[in-house]
Amino acid sequence: MSPQPKLPFELEREIFEIAASAHPGTVPVLLRVARRSFEWIEPFLYRTINLDNRSPSIDALRRARLSKPPTFFTGAVRRFVIMSTYEFADLIASCSGTTHLAMVSGDLNAYLTTMPRLVCISASLLDAFPPQHYPTSESIPGSKFAHITHLEVFESLAEDNDARTRLVPLLCTLPVLTHLALNHTPYFPSLDALLAGCLHLRVLCWLANTVDKARLHAGMLVAWPPFRENLDHRVVMAVYSDWAEGTELPHVGRRTYWDKAEALIERKLSGDVDTAHARHRPHSRIGFSLRNTSSLDTMSLSESEKDPIVKEKSEGSLHSEKSDGLLADIAVLEADIQAVSDDILEAAEYARTMSHEEIEATIDRILSEHGDDPNFPPAVLAAARRYRYDEQLKTQPVEYKRLYDELKVEAAMIKINSPYLEVRAVVSNHDSDVPAGTFRAWIIGTIFVAVGAFINQFFSIRFPGIGVGSNVAQVLAYPAAKLLEYVLPTTKYTTFGYTWSLNPGPFNPKEHMIITIMANAGFSTPYTTSIIWVQFLPLYFNQSWATAFGYQIMTALSTNFIGYGLAGLTRRFLVYPARAVWYTNLSIIALNRAFHHEKNTVANGWRLSRMRWFLYCFCAMFVYFWFPNYIFQALSYFNWITWIDPNNVKLAGVTGSVSGLGLNPIPTFDWNQLVYAVDPLIFPFYAKHIQYLPWGYFPVNSNHVYDNTGALYNVSRAVGSDTLLDAQLYDNYSPAYLAASNILIYGVFFAVYTATLMHAMLYHRRDIWHGLRSVLSRRKTSDLHDDVHVRIMMKYKEVPEWQYLLILLVAIGIGAAGIKVYPTETNPAVVLYGVFLAAIFVVPIGIILASLALFA
Repeated sequence: MSPQPKLPFELEREIFEIAASAHPGTVPVLLRVARRSFEWIEPFLYRTINLDNRSPSIDALRRARLSKPPTFFTGAVRRFVIMSTYEFADLIASCSGTTHLAMVSGDLNAYLTTMPRLVCISASLLDAFPPQHYPTSESIPGSKFAHITHLEVFESLAEDNDARTRLVPLLCTLPVLTHLALNHTPYFPSLDALLAGCLHLRVLCWLANTVDKARLHAGMLVAWPPFRENLDHRVVMAVYSDWAEGTELPHVGRRTYWDKAEALIERKLSGDVDTAHARHRPHSRIGFSLRNTSSLDTMSLSESEKDPIVKEKSEGSLHSEKSDGLLADIAVLEADIQAVSDDILEAAEYARTMSHEEIEATIDRILSEHGDDPNFPPAVLAAARRYRYDEQLKTQPVEYKRLYDELKVEAAMIKINSPYLEVRAVVSNHDSDVPAGTFRAWIIGTIFVAVGAFINQFFSIRFPGIGVGSNVAQVLAYPAAKLLEYVLPTTKYTTFGYTWSLNPGPFNPKEHMIITIMANAGFSTPYTTSIIWVQFLPLYFNQSWATAFGYQIMTALSTNFIGYGLAGLTRRFLVYPARAVWYTNLSIIALNRAFHHEKNTVANGWRLSRMRWFLYCFCAMFVYFWFPNYIFQALSYFNWITWIDPNNVKLAGVTGSVSGLGLNPIPTFDWNQLVYAVDPLIFPFYAKHIQYLPWGYFPVNSNHVYDNTGALYNVSRAVGSDTLLDAQLYDNYSPAYLAASNILIYGVFFAVYTATLMHAMLYHRRDIWHGLRSVLSRRKTSDLHDDVHVRIMMKYKEVPEWQYLLILLVAIGIGAAGIKVYPTETNPAVVLYGVFLAAIFVVPIGIILASLALFA
């Protein structure tokens, strides 16, 4: 399809909408033709909304209500079928463009106010208007009923005298009413009154919901017995099977019972049918038979009942016309699989190439690998369990096939994409063939690492500390790389058979990510920084030799490279499995895409590009930073309660954030304080909630160590010249005093160690076993991890495990040498002990952090 319309814009749109209406099976294809066709057809999916908690698409509607602006529903929704409104009042109020309304009960008067364009209603008027609020005949002209042309009322005029008394006069005053449908047994006096009083009435349908099936088997040509002689030609009897059938929207190739009644009346007037006869062939179901949609008007009821595939369009759903039933309902799949329509359509297309054995194996994999995964779509897990373990399901072929089709799409989703919504939203499942390790990437990355590492190390001892994160390098790398892209020559060189260039082309996302990875690795300060200061400062151990360059570099390199070695050896546990999401990395990837994703996709009415939105936020954060950090620093620790009585020690102890319990409902306006422990924009709510949950039981308190005078504990007064504890000096000085909460924290630390191991054994033992099996079998990563991103990365040669093992051994040797050479009074074997402990905990803690975003 051409990026620009070749036909007049409105004509092209009308063609697409007619195609979607007449042939629902084409909708999945039409959605993908072009962006403008998606914008045209998507509202068509929401043209009818069914507010019924039994509807399979009600969950999709709940999601759509949160993800789409009210203006979307105003322009899209044309028909409401209301069974339950208690949780959708706000949605109903926003759908002012509705023209067709069917409701079991409720405040019809309110809907007439919020839906001024209504032309067709099926409802109970007596329930909608209590006697004290019932509209009078004088109030009807020009009122909320002014546009109602089609009306079906549920009251029985034959059995309810109050209904006849109140309803008939009301109906006769409706100014533009042309089509009227009444339920139950006909009451001829009321019929005569309506035919005489409704000045514009063209069709009067008497509706029945049960008729002898033998009469219906012959279809449209059956003539029912007359009501009475000389029956008005406008009277038609119709049979319905769905209570909201009278509010069906017009469709190409499909007629409502209003249309068929009009056709029958025309035949009466032409003499083809006696006016004393009224008959109407009923709909067999609400919807179409998909095997032969065009033959709807000629197919009998018994034939339609043989067709197991039924098309139903309700609220935001559209059943596909395809015979395999694979794409049963886009909106339902969006809710259950937690995916957008583009991903679902791609997965559905791939699913058609999968064998039954592949699908069954994937369902087993879902249950075994994701059965206790809180990030996996719960609806898919429930469907998989029901499909596999519910024996009664096999006696329900329609439901069984629906579940199978949904799981088939999910199986394809796992094969070609990530099963997690958060990953699919930011990580592409396609790889572009562009260079990564380019000259400019290494130059920019090296410079940023050198500058950033210096800044972070220099200011690490400042309180409060100042740090430069890898996101700073990620932001600044873009303009720097674009500058090099502009100034560097594009000449190609060949060295040892390898062709390279200083400027291989436009700056691409892979180069950008290489720079970010370098910054992420280089900006972090080594853990040994704190050890050096504790050893050197007179307040602690007063060991002047700790400033020796050799000792510092050896301990720093040892601790850092021990971590790199263990990380490389545990990739099969913490990197390759799809379950290892690593939420912190998603924000980095999202920012990277924002820089390089040139196409601006309109989302929920927002047309602002990612880059422009980022620049707005960047400028706003830059300006605001100066207020809590320089201009008005009290915003950082907003202890406004203590300002009421600055000299009240007890008040400061309870509400103060610096040295008190911090019981303050508005503790800070500093973003750095808010994200100190967990960034709420990155991690799921439950991860942050669990971390702060203990604060409801245990108050925040000081983590310092004190002596018996209340001063900070001076360690140098309790150790000898060999920096070991001296019992006599300790007794002469003071015992160490810890706050109760601090003691509890240390106790909890030890409890966390065992709890982490037990949690990993109970909930992640399969992940650990898969990793161990991968290590022991020495098989290829792609053979054991059928994940799309693992397959994509297989094009790059992996660093072998033996190299990481070599790095680990060298780091252990350097660390042991540093401890041995310098007077640490420590056995070098503690390095091996530390590595042993790390090896035990790195996999359990890593799995918890990677999959649950919880800090163990």
